[in-house]
Amino acid sequence: MEVLISDQEKLRGFFPTGGLSGTFKSAYELDGGQAFVRAKTGTLRNMHLQSRWIDTRKGKTYRFVFMNNNFVRPTAEVRKEMVRIMTVIHENF
Repeated sequence: MEVLISDQEKLRGFFPTGGLSGTFKSAYELDGGQAFVRAKTGTLRNMHLQSRWIDTRKGKTYRFVFMNNNFVRPTAEVRKEMVRIMTVIHENF
């Protein structure tokens, strides 16, 4: 049975929020008290991804999939770089 949710804000509420909840609680900092990433993560051997929404300071919302595979650095370093890049997107686009 397929369930459709037409209310985007309600749908976004189901996902962990950067700086506030879930796997992103400590990864992302709030920007002026506001979260800007709502997403899920996935990790398998030498693969890590984040996927869903990012809000920008200019008021735009983008859907994204950020996938890293076959990396040789520790997963924590990969996550930190993903947060850095997503923060740059939030601040500049």
